[in-house]
Amino acid sequence: MRRYLGIAALVCAALVGGCGGDDEQAASGEGGTTKVKVGVLPIANAAPLYIARDHGYFKEEGIEIEPQLAQGGSELVTSLAAGEAQFAFLGYVPVIVAHAKGLPIKVIANADNGAKTPEK
Repeated sequence: MRRYLGIAALVCAALVGGCGGDDEQAASGEGGTTKVKVGVLPIANAAPLYIARDHGYFKEEGIEIEPQLAQGGSELVTSLAAGEAQFAFLGYVPVIVAHAKGLPIKVIANADNGAKTPEK
């Protein structure tokens, strides 16, 4: 169980969140399930989200993940700012541009880290 919590927390931590959600953004459904919309690009970096969802890790915690496919970072920023998604996998450039424009986008965690040496 702890392993599942750790994986789910890691996946969630790797996301970028928009400004705070309300009942309209993250609705609680049947049995107390919280629906969370996550903006993603069609790239391998988002695979952990799908793997965790497909293995039921989020469901065990009462979370239903709804991926929202986008074609670019600016589209994901727009989705966050409009309240259409609560989280998104984003690169640094779209986040910096959004911040420079005064949009309430918050970085939660870095999703990609390179190894410091070839061995690692």
